[in-house]
Amino acid sequence: MARRSAWLRLPFEFDRAGLVGDLARVRASEWVAHPNARVYTGRWRSVALRSVGGEPGQVVCEPGSRYRDTPVLRRCEYFRTVLRRFDCHKLSVRLMALDPGASIAEHRDRGSSFEDGLARVHIPIVSSRAASFVVDGKRLHFAEGETWYFDADCTHSATNAGSDWRVHLLLDLVPNAWLRQVFDAAGFVKRPPPPYGRPGIDDDNVDDVIWALRRTGGATALALADELESRKRGLVAQAP
Repeated sequence: MARRSAWLRLPFEFDRAGLVGDLARVRASEWVAHPNARVYTGRWRSVALRSVGGEPGQVVCEPGSRYRDTPVLRRCEYFRTVLRRFDCHKLSVRLMALDPGASIAEHRDRGSSFEDGLARVHIPIVSSRAASFVVDGKRLHFAEGETWYFDADCTHSATNAGSDWRVHLLLDLVPNAWLRQVFDAAGFVKRPPPPYGRPGIDDDNVDDVIWALRRTGGATALALADELESRKRGLVAQAP
């Protein structure tokens, strides 16, 4: 069985001059520090092109909210051209800048995968071989102008050991028939469904979960415990 796709190069390449030209239209005052200061050292900054309420400083993603273009996007013609290439609904769109010497610690963005209904796509604008991602234990380099998806629900980290900042255009896309076709053509392998029907429950902890549910009591908890017991028996029966 093919391994599921923790990352995937998509069949789009964009003009570096166009990307860099629009990057230059972003004012220094519009960049804001990433709000999750616990996961990085150095400077990690962003500016929203699409955000909740259309504010360029609103870089926090809020599920279920309405996203609007920001004034920054409205003055960046090539970025708008890039977005039109993706024939699907766009949620948050932002520029992410990692300064020289900065690093992002290993972490996971829960619920941020294609299978969860969110395709997070990176388009590097300024990068070098000294700027890298580690996704699921694999070191990757995304080159300028390329288009990459990676499953942000996987463990990932980033380091910029170069002398220039690393800037990516980051798109949160909602999968539809068009995007699924693009991913399939690029060789996307879906993550297998959770063996016990719920994320976070696996062979290592299912017995503890069942025990906790039975201890809690109540019709809902006991029904879930019975369901997990049944799934466990089925998986054991299927084992070679």
